[in-house]
Amino acid sequence: MIRILAFIFSLVSAALLVLAFVLADLLWPAVLLGLFFAYLTYSFLRLASWVNTAGFVAIFVFVGFGILGGYQSSDQTINFYLLLFSVLFSLAGWDLADFDARLRSSDSVDLPHSIRVRHYVRLGLALLTGLILALLAYHWKLSLQFGWLTILALLGAIGLGFMIYMLLNNQGQDS
Repeated sequence: MIRILAFIFSLVSAALLVLAFVLADLLWPAVLLGLFFAYLTYSFLRLASWVNTAGFVAIFVFVGFGILGGYQSSDQTINFYLLLFSVLFSLAGWDLADFDARLRSSDSVDLPHSIRVRHYVRLGLALLTGLILALLAYHWKLSLQFGWLTILALLGAIGLGFMIYMLLNNQGQDS
């Protein structure tokens, strides 16, 4: 069930991204993405384990093209919101596929319902936080001097290091 839901999220992500390219009159990326996801669907039906990771990477490559290269290639701009929701759906699909793989490989067959609910809540909070931060960054134009940017970058690196440290220390306790 979780695996199917993960794949549905990935397909919705691809559909949003194809729609963003089509609306911006960029047809060749839309065709390439459509063909790639048709192949991924075929591989998913054959129970290939690499499908969701490949789809996740493909979405990010195409969104990167849409953000960086798509604006110069088209008379119309690519819809930021379609790109954003495509990334969010792709991230949710990839995370759920990974969660399903971890559940299948666990020793215990009967996992408590609370573990799944806790994972869904964490995923929802992560997606909501990403959505809010992306919308703030898109709509709130802020100009900072180089010194402030350096301080923010250092704080971000320290925060990321602390988060990785905490995740590595809690790895055995959470599963």
